[in-house]
Amino acid sequence: MTTLQGLLLLLPIIAIFALTRRRPLGAILGMGVFSLLLAGVYLLSHAPDVALVEVAVGAAFLAFYILAVRKKGKLMVIGDETPYLFYRKGEDVAGLEYEILRGFADKLGLDLEILFVPRQQVHKWLISEDADIGAGGVIPTTSEKSNLLISDGYLKTRLFHISSRSVDGRVAGISGSHALEEIENKNGMADPYAYFSDLCAGIDHGEIANCSVDLVRFIALDHQALTNYDIKRDSEDLCYVFTVSPGEKEIYEELNTYIKRLRSSGELDTIIARYLG
Repeated sequence: MTTLQGLLLLLPIIAIFALTRRRPLGAILGMGVFSLLLAGVYLLSHAPDVALVEVAVGAAFLAFYILAVRKKGKLMVIGDETPYLFYRKGEDVAGLEYEILRGFADKLGLDLEILFVPRQQVHKWLISEDADIGAGGVIPTTSEKSNLLISDGYLKTRLFHISSRSVDGRVAGISGSHALEEIENKNGMADPYAYFSDLCAGIDHGEIANCSVDLVRFIALDHQALTNYDIKRDSEDLCYVFTVSPGEKEIYEELNTYIKRLRSSGELDTIIARYLG
C-alpha cells in the first residue's frame, strides 16, 4: 500500500470521527486532522499549490471554529455547596474543586457554568444529560457507580458517624455522602436536611439524632454543638471524585487525564494546601 492510498483510506475514518463527536473540540480536532490529510493527498498527487490552499483555508476555518467554541461552548457543572471544595463566595464561586474545574474548562476552551442543587438531585441531572459534571464533595454511591462515569479520586476522605446521646432527637437524613434513595429506604422519609447548611442548623439546634458526613463537612461543623453527640470515624479510606454524565465519555477521559497531570506536576497538592492547609 502506498502512502497516498493510506491517506485516502484514513480520510473517511477521520471524517466519521469528526462528525460523531458530541463535544465541539473533538469535532474541531477531527476537522483539523482531515484538512491536513487532504493537503497531503493533494501534495502526493503532484498538486502542491492546491495543498497549500487547503492548509491555508483549513487553518483559517480551524481558528474561526475555535474562537466560536470558546465564545459559545459551555461545561455545565452541577453540585451541592460544600465547604472548602465548592462554595459561593459573594457573587463568585470558590473552592478546591472549583479551581480544578475552572482549569479543566479553560483547557477544553469552554465556559464554566455552575448550578448549585441538593446533593440528592445531582444524579438525576447527570442521567438526563442536563449537566456534564457533578461536584460538591462527592463520594459515589452504589447507584452512581452503576449509572454514571466516576472520575479518578483527587483527595482522600473518610466518613464520620454522628449520633446523639439523647434518644429524643429526631432522626435525620444522611448528609453529603449517601443517595436520597438510601435514606428513603432506611427511614421511609425524604431528607429534611438536603443542604449542608440545613444539617448544620439541625445539629446546632439539637434536632439531629444521627447522621454521617464526610471529612470536609465534618471539619466545617460547629464542634461546640457536637458536645452532645458521639462521633465515630469510619476506618475505610474513600476518595472525593467527580461524577460525569454517561453520555460524556470524552469529558470523562479528558478529566481523568487532567487530574493525573495536576497530580504529577504537583499543582494538585498546591491547590489542596491552599484550601485545606
